[in-house]
Amino acid sequence: MKHLLLLIAFISFPAFSWECPQFGNSTDVSTHWHTATDVIFGRVKSGSIVEDPAVTYDQIYEFEVFHTLKGKPESGKFNFQVEKGPGIDGLVIGQSYILFFYSNSKRIDFCSMQIELSSHIKELEELKFSTSRSDVWYSRPLKELLDLWHAQP
Repeated sequence: MKHLLLLIAFISFPAFSWECPQFGNSTDVSTHWHTATDVIFGRVKSGSIVEDPAVTYDQIYEFEVFHTLKGKPESGKFNFQVEKGPGIDGLVIGQSYILFFYSNSKRIDFCSMQIELSSHIKELEELKFSTSRSDVWYSRPLKELLDLWHAQP
């Protein structure tokens, strides 16, 4: 038994942890809402890989903005970059999302919050309806987000 414990102590296990000090290491919607400069609701229209070794295969996406919940991006087209790395698998083309951007950037990284929605959602009324559904994982964070949006001055 003693040898087994020693073996376990010397073997490293691959893992990563949520370390985002700018958000107090929080995954809370409210924390990200108050920190974000832009929060947009829309759908990924297209995407491509940046094939430059200097940027380690980051991805660039064209996003169709249905509604701006916070910040400046107007409805229409919005281009942004996703930093490829641990915990970031990329976005699904055709999928609807709510994306958070910080410091007026057009980048999503490991610490950025994103809420993946059902691919068919395009209208604010559909978002509001989704908050009452218990069969979708995002109903609670979405309700919190919409409450924060409505509370804006």
